Amino acid sequence: DYPYLVSWRTISRVESIRAVAQFRAKDEKEAFDSALKIIKFGQLAENSGGGFIHYLVGSAIKGIGLRDIQQMTAQTTLQETNLVELIHELDNFKANKEGLTNALKVEYQTECKYLDDLAAGKNPMTNSESDQMPISFGTKLLFNPTKTKMKFAQADRVFRDGISKPFSEIPWSDLPVAETNFSVWKHL
Repeated sequence: DYPYLVSWRTISRVESIRAVAQFRAKDEKEAFDSALKIIKFGQLAENSGGGFIHYLVGSAIKGIGLRDIQQMTAQTTLQETNLVELIHELDNFKANKEGLTNALKVEYQTECKYLDDLAAGKNPMTNSESDQMPISFGTKLLFNPTKTKMKFAQADRVFRDGISKPFSEIPWSDLPVAETNFSVWKHL
């Protein structure tokens, strides 16, 4: 539960309204600066050290600022030198591989903790030993925690390595395949 993420997006929308109002009031330089603040804030959210949801919210926030810049650029009367400065400033906020990598690491650690709790018989949702989960049949676990962790790590590497590539060039075939074609007896 991350209620503050909603606040982050709300702050960005308010700043977006300010940027549009500044632009309409012919304070174009300030308007572009406000839009750039939104993008910087989005980058901070991507790098906040949270999980993948934090990265996605940061990316959405950056999108708000970029949309504002696109709309204002089409109607601006600013000199070319001001726009060139803006372009150079925007170069600092390309695809954030470091932020995504850190978010994937946090997700992986969270998933591993969840699997360890599950393998220990704890209910990961309540983190209570008294609330046991039926995850074994006799003494054999219904899943292999180590193997599952390896598959999660493999999937995260595919995502991390593909961030700078066009979607069609990401090696999706390298994602681990779930073993779902068990016989009915094996499922039981």
